[in-house]
Amino acid sequence: MTRDRRAELQGWVERARAFTGWSFAELGATEVGPRPWDYAEVVREHSPRADGEGVALDLGTGGGEQLAALLPVLPRRVVALEQWPPNAPVARARLAPLGVEVVHAATEPCALPLRGASVDVVLARHESFEADEVYRVLRPGGVLITQQACGSAGSWPELAEFLPMTDWSHVIPEMRSALHAAGLQVLRDQEHAGRTRYPSLGALVFLLQVTHVWECPTFSLDRHLGALLALEARYGDYEGAVTVTEPRTLFVARRPATEAAAGHRGSTAPPDG
Repeated sequence: MTRDRRAELQGWVERARAFTGWSFAELGATEVGPRPWDYAEVVREHSPRADGEGVALDLGTGGGEQLAALLPVLPRRVVALEQWPPNAPVARARLAPLGVEVVHAATEPCALPLRGASVDVVLARHESFEADEVYRVLRPGGVLITQQACGSAGSWPELAEFLPMTDWSHVIPEMRSALHAAGLQVLRDQEHAGRTRYPSLGALVFLLQVTHVWECPTFSLDRHLGALLALEARYGDYEGAVTVTEPRTLFVARRPATEAAAGHRGSTAPPDG
């Protein structure tokens, strides 16, 4: 039985090794209950100069899947950055025909390749960023919209019971402080400890294989087969699906329209109140 399960899960590993882009729709995962926001609607609400003059910057565009769907509500000029080498050509093939400039950033996007005060909206969906750099490139009144794949308590607590997962619990508190310290006005700060149902353990293995560099650096099927089967036994259901907690955090932050409104720029904590 274990041999059969290993062969089955190995098939998912091989599929993951051939994966490019950054859309996991093929896994068939479904959220359990509604999320209190829709990322595309948040972008639509806060994106200035939609369908008009202006500049949008997308950090960590992946294969460009999400950005392509958002183009109708973004400014006319859109620049996309992607760090992961396999994804840069995928993003370019998808986005260049749509008029998007795709830049392969070889390192973490600390120094953004745009001049100061030149961008109307910065998007960072499941991507890290330097708050000071975002402030620098945003025009006065420009907006950062970021959805992060973790919460203040980290991410994937069920997996962390069985696997040596990376602890991301520090990310959101540090990001929150960095936004304020950079002088950005936080318009929206919301966390959601949502749950996601994966139709099989194999679908989770696929995701772990793709993201293991960040999420579980020592992950391998041979090393963790027993732990994976224990995870399935505890959190699986009679249909073979596995449900886990996948927190998300949303920040919408704005560069003040005037420098005088920046207030506590350079501080290390949010202003009182």
